[in-house]
Amino acid sequence: GCLIVDIKLPGMNGIELQAALHERSCELPVIVISGHADVPLAVEAMRRGALTVLEKPFSLSQLMDHLREALERDRLCRESSRQRELARERLNGLTAREREVLDLITRGLTNKQIAAQLHLTLRAIEDRRARLMRRVGVNSLAELLTIVQQAHEETGEETGTGCAGISRR
Repeated sequence: GCLIVDIKLPGMNGIELQAALHERSCELPVIVISGHADVPLAVEAMRRGALTVLEKPFSLSQLMDHLREALERDRLCRESSRQRELARERLNGLTAREREVLDLITRGLTNKQIAAQLHLTLRAIEDRRARLMRRVGVNSLAELLTIVQQAHEETGEETGTGCAGISRR
């Protein structure tokens, strides 16, 4: 989806609407249109994450170009959210012992170092590591670390991108 809002609205302006949507965790891309060349409002709209500010009159092709970009951004954002939720679900099935080993793996420790830190045998750590990799459904350390990274991604609100991993041009 995508929202196309006028910067001047009855009751609240487009900037206030963006703020209200942000408070409700709405991640839809926003295209702001304006019949008044109000630079401070346009700058504020962009600062709050608007994809663009189109000044009236604009061509239908301009609007369609920005609309396609907004819809693609929304698609990528939704896909990123799905990947993040799937990664979290995969990790939620781990036991406390497997999580303990996973935490040490993500810190870069070797099996031998993990065994020493947990006062266990190397074989016990190898078994736990193999079990957690099976439970998460990965075949390599790289895949495991990718799942962990995806699970810990945030929504990108701080950057104004509207979604983790989706950067603005």
